[in-house]
Amino acid sequence: MFNGFHKDKDTETIHRFMHHFKPRPRQSDLRPSEIMVLMMIARTTEQNKSSPFPSQISKALNLSRPAITPILNQLEKMGYIIRQFDPIDRRKTRIVIQAKAMDAFMANCSMYQKQIDLLKDQMKEDFDMMLILMEKANTLLSNQPKENTDEESI
Repeated sequence: MFNGFHKDKDTETIHRFMHHFKPRPRQSDLRPSEIMVLMMIARTTEQNKSSPFPSQISKALNLSRPAITPILNQLEKMGYIIRQFDPIDRRKTRIVIQAKAMDAFMANCSMYQKQIDLLKDQMKEDFDMMLILMEKANTLLSNQPKENTDEESI
C-alpha cells in the first residue's frame, strides 16, 4: 500500500496483529468504531449498574468528545442507543443501550471470544506471558502524552 510504511519487522508484526484482532462485523450494519463504543457502553452498564455519560465513553476509549459524538449520533439513529437526561443532574445525558444493540454486541463478543480461545488453545503457556507483556505495554502507552487528541475514529 504505502511503500516503506512499515519501517521494520517489529512494526509490521504489531500492525498485522492489530489488524487481525480488530472488530470486523460480518453481517452487521455497524462499523468497527461503533462496535467498540457499544461494547464499552454494555460493559460499563453491566459493571456500574448505570448507563455511562459520553465523557466516560470518550475517556474509556481514549478519544475526544468530538470524536465520540458522531458515533453516538449514528448509533442513536440506528436505534442501538438512546440519550436520557440524568435524573440527578439534568444538564448531563446518559447513553442507554437498547436490546437491539445487545444482540449485535453479543454476536461480536462471540467473535472476539473465538479469537481468544484460539490463541489460548494454540499458544498454551505463552498466552499468559503474552497477556503480561500486553498489560505492561498498555500501561506504558496509556501514560504517554497524546500527540493528537482529536482522533477521528477508533
